[in-house]
Amino acid sequence: MDLIFPKVSVVITSYNNANYLSEAIQSVLDQTVMPYEIIVLDDNSSDGSFVIVQKFQKSNPEVVRGIRNSSNLGVSANRNKALGLSLGDWISFLDGDDYWEPDKLKNELEVLQNKPQVNYVFSNFSFVDQNGKNKTLWDDQGFLAGLEGNDIFNAVVARSFPKGALYRCELIKKSLLDQIGGFDEKLSLYEDFDLKIRAQRSATVSICPLPGAVYRRHADGLSGVLARKHINALEYVYKKNFSLILELPLPERRDTVEKIRNILFQKRFAEMYEYHRCNRIISLIASLSKLILKHPKRLFIQVFHKTEVCS
Repeated sequence: MDLIFPKVSVVITSYNNANYLSEAIQSVLDQTVMPYEIIVLDDNSSDGSFVIVQKFQKSNPEVVRGIRNSSNLGVSANRNKALGLSLGDWISFLDGDDYWEPDKLKNELEVLQNKPQVNYVFSNFSFVDQNGKNKTLWDDQGFLAGLEGNDIFNAVVARSFPKGALYRCELIKKSLLDQIGGFDEKLSLYEDFDLKIRAQRSATVSICPLPGAVYRRHADGLSGVLARKHINALEYVYKKNFSLILELPLPERRDTVEKIRNILFQKRFAEMYEYHRCNRIISLIASLSKLILKHPKRLFIQVFHKTEVCS
């Protein structure tokens, strides 16, 4: 007997991703279990991206809905607009420069078959470089197996996942997204991190250990953003959600706060390195002063460790 799957809306958001967008859309069309709809929102691109969207919409009118914003809304507002347009019971997001493995939806939907209480599913994924080469698995050590059935809020807040990266392209019940209020439109970085934190206070999670998405690392992506912007966004997310962190039992709270401090220290250290590399002496001194004031012990350990490694 064929399994009956719920309606899934796949949201592809894109801004100037013409070099990769065809692969992203085609990877969803090639799913072994087709979604109910594919909403492609182009955020007023200037590189001809929407021509690509129109071609897919013309050849697949029953499933592809292409929309071009008349002005650039930004990633959070663009995704919220897609949420308002979606008709599915479940939502999964895909960035226009990434793509999915063929069984992504099938594997995640099969996880749901005997778990009616679950409203949130995520899978393993892979990294590739700008050219789609050097594919490496996110969790290649079986880390995810130990998370199944556990509350992962603490791990999400502290970003305690393989390779320091969080899961991607999760499958979320639409009612949960409606409950938590979608994406924070004040954020253009870490908006997905903020959503993950808020979702985990109400989510019942299940995990698929098979790879579902493929994340492309390139200079125009998150890794190419200046460290100061990372710091500002992360500090905003942590301050905003600190009341949720305070709800943790005391030992977990202390451990999580310590990990947060270390995350911010690493970003501030990266900022200092950027200023050194660009020979911005005044900015370097200011950044170093902040590190000394906020993280004296960590700075000493970091510098001592680097010296030991280089000697």
